[in-house]
Amino acid sequence: MKAARRLAAAIAALSAVAAPVAFADFTSDEPATYNKTNERFALQTGTPEFQTLLRSKEPQSDQEALGILTGDPERRPQGNLCFNHRDGCAGDVRFYDWPTQAGNLRKPVLWTARSGATISGHVWVTEGGPARKPGVVITNGSVQAPEQLYWAQAAVLAQAGYVVLTWDPQTQGRSDGPGAAPTENENSQAQTVEAFTEGTVDALDFFFSNPGSVFRPRNSRTMPGVNHSAKQDRRVAAGKNAAFNPLHTRLDTNRIGIAGHSLGAFAVSQVSTQDERVDAVVAWDQLAVNARTGSGAALKPRVPALGMSGDYGIGSPNGAAGVNPKPRQSAPDPQGANGPSRTYSKAGLPTMQVNTRAGTHFEPALIPNAGFPATLRGIDQTAWYTLAWFDRYLRGEESADRRLLTDRWQKDAEDAKADPAGNGNLFSASLRSRVDIVRADGAKAVCEDLRTGCGLLGDDRSGPFSALDFGFGRQTLTAVRPARCATRIREPKRLDLSRSKRRVTVRLRLAQNSRVGVYAKRARRGVRGVRRRKALPAGSRRVVVRLRRRARPGRYRVRVGVRCTGGTQRKVMRVRVVR
Repeated sequence: MKAARRLAAAIAALSAVAAPVAFADFTSDEPATYNKTNERFALQTGTPEFQTLLRSKEPQSDQEALGILTGDPERRPQGNLCFNHRDGCAGDVRFYDWPTQAGNLRKPVLWTARSGATISGHVWVTEGGPARKPGVVITNGSVQAPEQLYWAQAAVLAQAGYVVLTWDPQTQGRSDGPGAAPTENENSQAQTVEAFTEGTVDALDFFFSNPGSVFRPRNSRTMPGVNHSAKQDRRVAAGKNAAFNPLHTRLDTNRIGIAGHSLGAFAVSQVSTQDERVDAVVAWDQLAVNARTGSGAALKPRVPALGMSGDYGIGSPNGAAGVNPKPRQSAPDPQGANGPSRTYSKAGLPTMQVNTRAGTHFEPALIPNAGFPATLRGIDQTAWYTLAWFDRYLRGEESADRRLLTDRWQKDAEDAKADPAGNGNLFSASLRSRVDIVRADGAKAVCEDLRTGCGLLGDDRSGPFSALDFGFGRQTLTAVRPARCATRIREPKRLDLSRSKRRVTVRLRLAQNSRVGVYAKRARRGVRGVRRRKALPAGSRRVVVRLRRRARPGRYRVRVGVRCTGGTQRKVMRVRVVR
């Protein structure tokens, strides 16, 4: 998972800092902060219970690997570091059996990359909920980062009502290392940036595919005249590759987010600025704005962006040292991790940067090995903010504002139990965390130090949260999906034709992005009504219907229909019209 040199250089330039700022308590706090990086292994993945489960899954992983080599000899993933899912390559083994729970679906898929490599992935969804669900594609970090490291994040999103695609970039996990002739060397070296940037675009292509528009690999980058569609078609005919997304009937392609870690974070940052299919982005260590197109033109932020890093992450002033954290010798620049988020603010886009106290490069990914330090609650905090961000900017849920602006991570009970000093504040004390968004009610929410909260944070009205329990449906967030599309629908009880200019105004308080239809008709047979339909974002809204020129006084019936992720809500009202 070590960052590529050019990525490290880019992030270092992006996060260039001024001279170190001295904090009076930095020297005394640093030993305790650094010691927190051992929490995950000491209290979770290194426990006898976890290690026993880890070893019990190794025969299953070995059998899967053997099945690939014997049953599909054309595939060539065996040179990848994490082809065998053992020890530090196993990922979160607690989620291996996720599909065995009723209502959980995780379908394995294969497709052909533009280099000709066979790409391995899984599509996730849970039964129930709306017919069409928003989607998220997750892009791994590099080298020791198979998709299984991110299965907790995928399970949380699937449980919350998303269709999710996890996949291994070329040279990762169980995707091929080399491509196919004549482009076998394209993206065949570990940490090739294009395997992640172009790979994310290809993954989106597969995610969007359906029987009417089957997946086709794009032309090779290194040999533009070469296309590997013939290989894809041949493998589909042989029952090896998927012709299209097997869960395409559940996916709402108008609401798509992408998330990525490490080199994957760099990739999704870049793709989100170029690919108009993407509506929101989450970058786990670290959000980047310095990527450039082949022409050399700087990329411009385009969609709402959440960045996450930590005291020892590569997004911190430590830079690439985040993959091997060591105690810091001097206080960092408090704004050292916030450069990309500030660029989004300048572009007028919603943005947030969460910097975790003692957070390392491995917070969002579970690697069950002592050589990959992380805090106890890093995965949970990552899952919380990732879900809230996508709920806000893909679903338009008003309730997501409360979860983004929660005070729970200032006083986390589980972290306080693990911390020798009982300190439950997960926001870094030396790196500022920030938020710059507009809430659904239209009010600005801006804070440059979430550790103190700026008087902005409050109760999110939800109970305890862990990615494990939520991902298996053992916890629910009362704020995840509102029971109704609209919490208030009001109409005028009396309408004066001369004063109102025949306009009937319906006022609504929308809990989610919704499609609203209003139909007004005089309560008399043979009289035609008037109709108005609008797609509206969450918040306080109004829809105006103008009656016909020859409208007469009398009783009118006004029907309102509101359609959102949670279903359809209807209300019939009566209005007395006078002249």
